[in-house]
Amino acid sequence: MQAETKGLRGGSLSKSTGDWLCPFVGRLGILGSLLFAYIVLLPVQLKTDLGFRLAPSDGVLGVALLLSFARLKFKRGAWSLWHLGVLCIFSLGTLISGIRDGYLGQYALVQKDIGILMFFATYAVVTNAATSWSKIRWFLRAFVVSAALYNLLALAGFLLSWLGILDFPWLNYGRFRLSGMLIDPNAYGSLLLVVYTIHVANQHNDASIGTGFLDTFLASTLVLGILLTFSRSAWLGLAAVFIVSSVVRPRLALRIAVVAGFAIAIAFLALGRESRSFIYTMATRPPGIEIRLDTTAEAVDMFAQSPIFGIGVGRFFETRGRIIHNTPLWILTEFGLVGFAIFVGFVSSVLYRGWRAFRLAPDSERALVLGLVLAHVAMLGLSFGIEAFYQRHWWIVMALIGSAYSVEACRNYPEGMLTRVYVPLTENPR
Repeated sequence: MQAETKGLRGGSLSKSTGDWLCPFVGRLGILGSLLFAYIVLLPVQLKTDLGFRLAPSDGVLGVALLLSFARLKFKRGAWSLWHLGVLCIFSLGTLISGIRDGYLGQYALVQKDIGILMFFATYAVVTNAATSWSKIRWFLRAFVVSAALYNLLALAGFLLSWLGILDFPWLNYGRFRLSGMLIDPNAYGSLLLVVYTIHVANQHNDASIGTGFLDTFLASTLVLGILLTFSRSAWLGLAAVFIVSSVVRPRLALRIAVVAGFAIAIAFLALGRESRSFIYTMATRPPGIEIRLDTTAEAVDMFAQSPIFGIGVGRFFETRGRIIHNTPLWILTEFGLVGFAIFVGFVSSVLYRGWRAFRLAPDSERALVLGLVLAHVAMLGLSFGIEAFYQRHWWIVMALIGSAYSVEACRNYPEGMLTRVYVPLTENPR
């Protein structure tokens, strides 16, 4: 175990490629290897003729649960009563929908109820597999490297399509918005946002993917990808990361600003003379803004009809035929003030665990925790523009934060309740 930890913590991925490419089943175990495959396949979804998207990563998750369900454990420090609260409000929301409509629609049952159970299963798998800093580092590197490679493919396809050379029907959202193989530009933008945040927080240390040029190149392509999704929600999340970084890590905020400016310049150069008007048109999209304003007004009206417990899970979509592109507003509308309070408690508990993990972690691992916490902040900012709670990568981030906290909780306080030790986030106590 000591040899494994040393090999994984001793340098960047590019410096230990042979070690990284070795058979990792022995290092990570079957569950960890399946999680590794799940993370690598995360940026891939396939359209079907049945009207739904097929995610290969979900198949891997199913195999992982089938092989390890009996051995899954609740890791101390990774779970809280807020998790139970989330399950309770979904159960109550499902009951309310069934009573009010006399039936439970497919959207509520499959997309919402089964969907949230799958995310809890993902959380359990991650916290059972990521049981040490070396394993957390493995999974984060797999996440960043795979998403960066997929993004390079998406950018190449976007450029070829933009120049009229070759179109790829299975790649990107037409000729005008980058979406990779996730189909939805907003979902893809949120994925790139999380990956970029983790990557940029770990540049120039042992967790980096490469050195110098490679780090900067990947950071630039990730920000370029975020820009070309034309997802205003992803831009909002990036702004949230910049603001928080300005407070806790000013140098990191400066790095984010410089890379963003460089990526914008590349976009203007690559798209040619018409890029300015094109980017402005895609960024504003007045019809989309009007639809979202109408949706917001309808959601507020429905919330006013049932403010305490909400209208019931999935009922807005069943009655209006569209979703609410705002996670807090969706929670308020379908789960009421009670559900909203539990949601706020849940995401706040994740932030608290990230903060505690950062304070307790060894110096060499703090950048990893900081990247995860900032990725969580990014998704919170982005959640005001899309229904983000059902993004798989957000649950991976939350689970890895739980794992990091669990690792340090068991190491520092093996026998009892964790005690408070004040160490400001902006300082290094060691």
